[in-house]
Amino acid sequence: MPPRKKLHEDIFDGEEDYCPKRKIKKLDIEDDASSKIFNNQNIVHEIIEHLVGNDKSILDFLLLRLVSKSFNSVVLSKIRAEFVQVQVSPLQKSEANGEYSDNEDVEYESSSFLQDRLFTVNERTTSFSKSSKLFEFLNSVARIRVRDLLFSGFTSTDKRLHDCILYSLLAANWFSLASYKGADEVCNGCAACREIASRVKVYGPVQLCTLIEPISGRKHYEQLIVTEILLAEIAYHCVEMIGSKEEAFVRLAKIINLEISCDQLDLVFSDRCMWSKDTLAHPREVIDWIIKAWKVKSINIRFMTGYSSIDYKQWACKRIFTEMRFDEMFVKDQNSRSRSDRDHFERVEVDMQAGDEIATCFAESMGMFERSGMSSTAFQNVCANVKRIFPTQDMYLILPVELAHVASVEFDGFCEALLEFAWKDEQTARHSRLFFRLYTFGITEKEVMRQIKKQFKINCRPVAAMLSDPSVRCSFLKWLPGSTSTFDRSLLSFTDTSNNCVLHLEVCVEPA
Repeated sequence: MPPRKKLHEDIFDGEEDYCPKRKIKKLDIEDDASSKIFNNQNIVHEIIEHLVGNDKSILDFLLLRLVSKSFNSVVLSKIRAEFVQVQVSPLQKSEANGEYSDNEDVEYESSSFLQDRLFTVNERTTSFSKSSKLFEFLNSVARIRVRDLLFSGFTSTDKRLHDCILYSLLAANWFSLASYKGADEVCNGCAACREIASRVKVYGPVQLCTLIEPISGRKHYEQLIVTEILLAEIAYHCVEMIGSKEEAFVRLAKIINLEISCDQLDLVFSDRCMWSKDTLAHPREVIDWIIKAWKVKSINIRFMTGYSSIDYKQWACKRIFTEMRFDEMFVKDQNSRSRSDRDHFERVEVDMQAGDEIATCFAESMGMFERSGMSSTAFQNVCANVKRIFPTQDMYLILPVELAHVASVEFDGFCEALLEFAWKDEQTARHSRLFFRLYTFGITEKEVMRQIKKQFKINCRPVAAMLSDPSVRCSFLKWLPGSTSTFDRSLLSFTDTSNNCVLHLEVCVEPA
C-alpha cells in the first residue's frame, strides 16, 4: 500500500501554539477554579441558601444576579419558588400595649383611593406606588407563576387592592392558580372572582354570588370552604318572600348546583356555641343538601374564636329549615334517620385550636372556676352532635391551644373530662375511633403512666387505659405528616370494650 501523502509539512513544538498552515490553535487546558464554581448551579444554589437563610427574602439579595449567569439563574428560580404561594395582608402597626391592629380606620378607608396604602405580600411591606415596579419585575423578569393566593386579615372590602393583585401581580394570568382563598375579605363578588373560582381546585370561602350566578359546566374541587355566614345567606335567600315551603326548597335546589362536586368540605363556625340560651343556630337542611349535591367525601370542621355577626332569626322565624346547634342535646327528627355505611364519610376532622370558648368551658367542667350565664357541660355535646350530623368511624380532633395549661396543671382531671367530651352520648360513641391531639408542654412521662393504673368509668361502663401500639402513631403521622417528629410525644389509648370504641390521645411530654 503506497504511503499516505502529507497534507502539510511537519512542525516543531515551538510552533504548536499557532500554525498558519494547519490553522489550529492550541487549547487552553489551565483550570479556572472560580469559573467552575460560579458556573455550577448546584454549588451556586448552596451558596445562596447559606447567604439568604430561612428568615430572609431572596428579593433582598438581587445584587447576586450580577455575579454570573448561574447566580442570575438561581436567584430568579428562588424568586419563582418564593412566589408560588402568595399571602396578601394589611399592614399591622404595633400599639403601645404590644398588640397589633390593622392599619385601617374609617377616615383612612374613605380616602383609600387618594392615599398610598401600605400592605404586605408574603410578609414584605409594599404600597400601591411601589408595587407596580415590584410586580412588573416579578412578571417580566422572574416570570413567577402564582399557584396559591390568599387574602388574610382584612376587615372590609378593598377593590383597589383586589384589582392591584389580580391585574398587576397576576397580570390577569389566572390559569396557573390552583388555590384561591379569602377573596370574600376584599371583594363582594365580581366577574373576575367568579372566573377564578371556576378554574381553581381549592376555593373559599364560597360566596353567594358564585352560587347564584354559577359558571356553566361541571366542576370538581379538591376542597371548598363554607362559612356559617354563607349557610345563613342561603337560608335567608330561600325563605325571603315565598308563598310555600316547597318554593323554598325549589330555590335551594337551584342555588346548590348539582354540577359542582368536591372531595373535602371545610365548614367554619364560631366557637361561641357554648351559651345556654340564644346559641347560634344553623340551617340543617342547607348543610345536608350541600353534602348530598356536591358528593362530599370528607369533612373538616373549624371552630374559630369570635362572635358571629349572623342574625339567624331572620331565616329561623319562617320555620322552614331545622335549627341545628352544636351544644344542644340531640332530639330525634326527620333528619335523624338511620344511615347506611354508604352515608358515612371517609374521615371527619375537627379543628378546635382557636376555640378559646370551648377551652374555657372545658376547664370550667373540671371545676377550675365558675362563671355565671354559661353552661359548663354544654360543650360536651359538641363532639356527639358533630358525629350525628357527619357520621364516620374515624374522627380526628385537635384540641384548643388554651387547654395546654389546663392539661399540664391537672392531667388526671383532664383525661376524665376528655372522656366525657368524647363519649357522653352513648349512641354516637359506638363503633368509633377518636384521635385527639393536644399541643402542650409540662406533662411528664410519669403522669402519663399513672393513667394506665387508674380505673376510668364513663356512663357506668369501665374504660381501660394503656399505651398505644405503633400502628396508632402511624395514624397520627398520616393525619398530620411531620408534626410529631420535633417533640417527644406520648400516646394513650382509652378503650370501651362494651361499645367497641377507642379514644387515642397524643400529648407532648417533658424529656427525661
